[in-house]
Amino acid sequence: MSSFEGCNGVQLLQHQTQPELFFTISNWQSVEHLESYRNSELFTTTWAKVKPNFASKAEAWSLLEQ
Repeated sequence: MSSFEGCNGVQLLQHQTQPELFFTISNWQSVEHLESYRNSELFTTTWAKVKPNFASKAEAWSLLEQ
């Protein structure tokens, strides 16, 4: 993902007291770049491999920096 056009960086974080919980934070140049990634073959194939490993439904939020 970090090498995908428009991606300014990605962080993988693990919860301090619940080590089974992970979070990713990605920073995108624009909503259009993020949507391009979400519609890409890279996202589709990666998500198909990763999703079955989740114990519960994944959540995604789009946030604005203040």
